[in-house]
Amino acid sequence: MRFNKILMMMCCAAILLTVPMFADTVSGTAGAGWQSLSGVTLVTGNYAGQNSANTGATATNPYWDHPSFDATNSSAGCNIGWAVTGGTLAGCNNNNGGPMSDDGPANAYWGNSNGTFDPSFTFSTSTSPEPVELELTMAGNSNNNSFGWYTVGAGGVITEHQLFAAGTVAEATTTFTPPTTGQYGFYIYNGVNTFFTQSSLNSGDTADQHFALFRADPTSGSSGLANTYYLGAEDSGNPTDWDYNDMIVQIGPDTVPEPGTLPLTLAMGLGICAYALRRRFSSSN
Repeated sequence: MRFNKILMMMCCAAILLTVPMFADTVSGTAGAGWQSLSGVTLVTGNYAGQNSANTGATATNPYWDHPSFDATNSSAGCNIGWAVTGGTLAGCNNNNGGPMSDDGPANAYWGNSNGTFDPSFTFSTSTSPEPVELELTMAGNSNNNSFGWYTVGAGGVITEHQLFAAGTVAEATTTFTPPTTGQYGFYIYNGVNTFFTQSSLNSGDTADQHFALFRADPTSGSSGLANTYYLGAEDSGNPTDWDYNDMIVQIGPDTVPEPGTLPLTLAMGLGICAYALRRRFSSSN
């Protein structure tokens, strides 16, 4: 009987290893959540800017889906949506690091069902250290932009921890150890103002969310990434283009099992289960 129990535990562990899970949990404003990208129509072209990311936002054209200052022609797709879904980013100025063709495409973004932003979201984790990679920057101000994570303590005191200094080039990697209790968020500092994932903390432009969060698709075949988010930042206050491509970071693992090994792992798990069940059935007769 003890042997059967051990086999059943091995069975469960083997199957769980094949199921992608997100290490970090996102918490936001009531009503906000993960919204599918399946119905989104990504826009192209150059834009002169607007005062709020939510202006014109709809379920098919969310708050981050705007024409970009960086586009050199009407057919160029340069906003963060193009970057995290495998776009070539052809015709995009200031591009340092794209395209993100070696990364799993995103399948959802964090926000409201009507396409507007969540003004305040944070993360909690049970896994550390957490890997972070600077995927790309697409900003004339990139030499002034720094990025990091933060916590809010007693009395509203913000403690910032820099991850990437101003001028850091794409593909740079680092790790950080977030608190295992409580919440943390991310910030970008443009040399003048600091913008946080909790926009009420911003040193300027507290009315707008300067971050767009996407979840990688863990079922996207050989490129799939479990436990992974993409976070894009808008480094300017209003009016701006709200394309969220000024800095894009990957949070979480950047490797997954080879596509051929996943079915093998699952098959091994199911095989152990079948053997354990057969022994248990035989023992009961």
